[in-house]
Amino acid sequence: MKTPLVVDLDGTLLRNDSLIEMFVGGLLRQPWIILKALLMLFDGRSAFKQRIFQINQLDVNLFPIRDEFLDFLHEEKRTGRDIFLVTAADQQLADVIALKLGIFETASGSKDGHNLKGKQKLEYLQKRFPHGFAYAGDSSADIPIWKEAASIILVGTSEATRRAAQSLKTEIEHDFSTERIGFGTWIKALRIHQWSKNFLLFVPLILAHQYAVGAAIANVLAAFFCMGIIASGTYLINDLSDLDADRNHKTKRHRAIASGTIGPGRAFLVAVTAIGDERL
Repeated sequence: MKTPLVVDLDGTLLRNDSLIEMFVGGLLRQPWIILKALLMLFDGRSAFKQRIFQINQLDVNLFPIRDEFLDFLHEEKRTGRDIFLVTAADQQLADVIALKLGIFETASGSKDGHNLKGKQKLEYLQKRFPHGFAYAGDSSADIPIWKEAASIILVGTSEATRRAAQSLKTEIEHDFSTERIGFGTWIKALRIHQWSKNFLLFVPLILAHQYAVGAAIANVLAAFFCMGIIASGTYLINDLSDLDADRNHKTKRHRAIASGTIGPGRAFLVAVTAIGDERL
C-alpha cells in the first residue's frame, strides 16, 4: 500500500494564496472592516484567518485549482491511496475545498488558536502519520516537512525551492513544474495595447505645429506614459474587483489574475504603485 499523501492547499492545490486573495478582495470592497480585522492578529494568526474567511465576499469554490495536479490526485485515489488535505488556511476553507473535490479522507486547517504552519504542521503530521507520509507542497516553508517525509511531490515550486528539495535525501516522487510568469503575461494583464488610445494626446501637438519643439514633445511623451501607467494600474484593480465574475466567464476566466497565473497580492502591489506614484 502506498504511503498516505498529504496535500497542502495554498500555492499547491490552489494556484493562489487564499488568505491574500480574500484580504485584497475585502480591502477593495470593505476596507474599514478588513483593516479592523487586522486587530485579530493580537489573538493569533489562526483567529485572523478565521475572521478574514467570515467576512470574505469571494466565492471560494471558484478559487483556481491546478488541474494537472488534481488529475494526478484523482488517479492516486483510484489506485487506493489515502489522500489528506492539511493546510495553514482556515479550517472552514479547508472544509469547503474538501467538500467540493471529494477526494480527501480528512481536511485539517488552522483553528482554535492553532496555526497549522511550519513547525506546528510538521508536529501534527508526525503525530497523525507515525508510519510516514508523502507531502505535496510548493514553497520554502515546506522544506522542513519534506526533510521528514517519506517522499516529496513538488507543485508549482520556484527554481530555488526545487534545488533545495533536490538537495535533501528524500525521494522526489513527482514534480509538477509551473511555467514561469513571463514578460508577455504582464504585458497582457496590464493591457499595454490600450495605451494606443493615448496617441490622441499628440493631436493638439500637431495642430499647434509644436511637433518640432523638443520641450513640447517631451511633455506629451511624459503624459502619454503617465496616463498609460495609471490606466494599467486601474485595469489590475478592475480585474481584482471582478474575480468572481471573470472566473464564471467563458473566456475571462483565463485572464492572468482570475486563473491564478499572477497572484492577487503581487497584482495589487503593482496596481497601487502604478496609480499612486503617478498621482503624487
